[in-house]
Amino acid sequence: NRRTEVGAWFGSAVPEVCNVPQQAGGCPPRVVMLPEFNADGTMVATDNGSFFDGHLMGQGNWTDARGNNGIKATFMWLQPAGQQTPAGVFRVRLLGQLDRGDNDTMHGTIEPFFTPFGQDGLPVTDALVSPLPACTLVNGCLGKFAFEVNRIPTE
Repeated sequence: NRRTEVGAWFGSAVPEVCNVPQQAGGCPPRVVMLPEFNADGTMVATDNGSFFDGHLMGQGNWTDARGNNGIKATFMWLQPAGQQTPAGVFRVRLLGQLDRGDNDTMHGTIEPFFTPFGQDGLPVTDALVSPLPACTLVNGCLGKFAFEVNRIPTE
């Protein structure tokens, strides 16, 4: 049986909680997102939301959560260095739930955690710590975003 979450999705996320002070740039007001959940449990995540000067495509894994119509995922992307921004890696926690009776709409939350690179070019803390800690700035979490995505239909 094919999981109903498998496929390409399109939508956006808005901040529920922003842990980044306004004087440091705050959070993006809206993130347009394009996640793809593959049947083998891998995923690809593309979006336009960046706390810095753009980023590369995210890659990760997802699994069942919240019963038959939910997922939990973790994906990462490398953050290139900007003019005054240190390079690092983002790791994002995503929790999603399909709407009841509508397998083409998913709601949930994403929490991006940033780990800067040190002088040696490696993350200063373990970017693969599991499970991810609570979403606080001290833990590297830049905020909590609520999202809605819709399945991209087949013509």
